[in-house]
Amino acid sequence: MAAVLGSSMADTPPGWRNIKWHSEQRRVAMWDITYHCNLACNHCYNEEYRGNHADEFLPQGRSVEVVDGLAEDGFDEVNLLGGEPLSVPHVPRILQRGRKVGINVSITTNGLLLKEQLAERFADLGFSRIAFSLAGLHEDTNAAVRGRGVLERVLRNVRSFADLLARRGVPNETSINLSMTSLNQDELSGLYAFCCEWGLSAASVHLTQPMGAAGDRLDLIEADPRGVMDAYEAAIQTWGPGVALTLDTRPPAAHFLAYKFGLRQPLFRADCPGGDQTVCVQPDGSRAACRLQTMRKARLATPRTDPCDGSLSSFVRWKSGVQKPMFCEGCRFIDVCAPCPLVARDERPPECTVASERSEAYTGVLLDEPLHKVEAVAIVQSDDGRPALALEGKRQRLSESGLRTWRAIDEGITPRQLVAQLLPGESNGTHVRDMIEFVQALRRAGLVRLSGDKQAQLPIRCVLVCCAR
Repeated sequence: MAAVLGSSMADTPPGWRNIKWHSEQRRVAMWDITYHCNLACNHCYNEEYRGNHADEFLPQGRSVEVVDGLAEDGFDEVNLLGGEPLSVPHVPRILQRGRKVGINVSITTNGLLLKEQLAERFADLGFSRIAFSLAGLHEDTNAAVRGRGVLERVLRNVRSFADLLARRGVPNETSINLSMTSLNQDELSGLYAFCCEWGLSAASVHLTQPMGAAGDRLDLIEADPRGVMDAYEAAIQTWGPGVALTLDTRPPAAHFLAYKFGLRQPLFRADCPGGDQTVCVQPDGSRAACRLQTMRKARLATPRTDPCDGSLSSFVRWKSGVQKPMFCEGCRFIDVCAPCPLVARDERPPECTVASERSEAYTGVLLDEPLHKVEAVAIVQSDDGRPALALEGKRQRLSESGLRTWRAIDEGITPRQLVAQLLPGESNGTHVRDMIEFVQALRRAGLVRLSGDKQAQLPIRCVLVCCAR
């Protein structure tokens, strides 16, 4: 069977080996532009900086210099964070400078300070890349973290800004960042409807990192991994067009979700990007490879072994020599994944175990799922003379064995029946896995579908937001 299917989709490796950085080759700077904040969320990673000098931020001239420096160093994007970035009065000037030097600027805010005057300035600039941070889609769940009445006030500003953008003809790129907690994981099935109701173009769901105030609220942030996976599945099942969804996952979980729902997304490399792909910029303009380096209240490995001089280059050199944990040995994703080298761990991340269990269980389901070819697919000859499948201007080359398999796919046939038909009497675990990989490659390419594959065409992606959790 390996000979039949092992190279059946030529030049397209199995999905989980299709490695890409989770930053998609972009270099991203996360700038805590100020530690000042008008809220006191009980899971805030910057909670320990609320004391002395929390209200300080760089003057406008120095802020522009920071943007220029990031552009000179090849960064593609800077995300303004905090604290509350909208409390810094010259944020619009930073946006203008970023546009001039070719850096995409985005803002992550609690949304309370997006009042009419500031919203008008953003609209004047044609800017709407604003992510609103929420801790729940309903008052009770959001209030448990951010305070009573906050959700209503934020959503009022979200609505007003969306209406303003529509009147001005400015594309709406607003989104929400939802911090998943043990309180709100049951709300994800309503996330798509929520985004549509409030005019949001995207949603990102991430698991809270055990740092800052969250380090003292593990009961809040450590949602049950099976419940998290249930929530992610519910979100995908209820998703629709027009809104992009990003789910915070490790490679085993991303692979399972793409596997089950036929998601057409690039899978990714998930080891530490700190110091080269990403940097953290502090309010004074200094850089760190990772926010964890500057924090006291974090579950860090003991003893601390990261570079003592604090430079980005030394951090990059150091992390490349850190050995992967013993509990990762034997994992099929070990070449593309590594837990954060700064965080203390003594076992495999539970979500990896849950995802592996569900992936194995779903294989049995998928084997008996009827396959449906996309009618518009044509068999053509590629430039090198090999057969290829053509769809909407795109071509997917096949080996001769892959072509035989493709021709054997009759309407409604199952993968299990395909194995029995192509290799009668020789069906074993390896052959079944090869067939599953082949079917998955066809699904990702949009060449075949299962009955429930409407999610495959939707803007859903699973990536690792931060390796520190």
